[in-house]
Amino acid sequence: MPRYPLPSAFIGIMQIFDAYFLLKNHGVAGGVSMALSLVELIWLIVSVVVIFRVKALMTRMLAGGFVAYYIGSLVYGMFWLPQLGDPLVVPTAVTIAGGVFGMVFAVCSALLTFRIRPAD
Repeated sequence: MPRYPLPSAFIGIMQIFDAYFLLKNHGVAGGVSMALSLVELIWLIVSVVVIFRVKALMTRMLAGGFVAYYIGSLVYGMFWLPQLGDPLVVPTAVTIAGGVFGMVFAVCSALLTFRIRPAD
């Protein structure tokens, strides 16, 4: 059983649910979104370890994709944070981007987990 890709699929699904909850609440980040953000932070650390310790190229690429997404979100958030109010409201475009990344990440993780390769 793949140790990184399978849990990654669940992380991707979690990101889809996070986007759904944020859209449903008009971008207001509640306790669920904050908890899921903590899980993403933990997965970032796991992903960095995978990049440096795992030899399988596709697994490293999957981890690199997550790290790139997280860093991109962090950089965008640095410009967005000065505009934050109370309660924390996430822009719709950011929410949709997170959900789309979650879908792509979940599908790629599942494909890697079950060793499904695209046809030539």
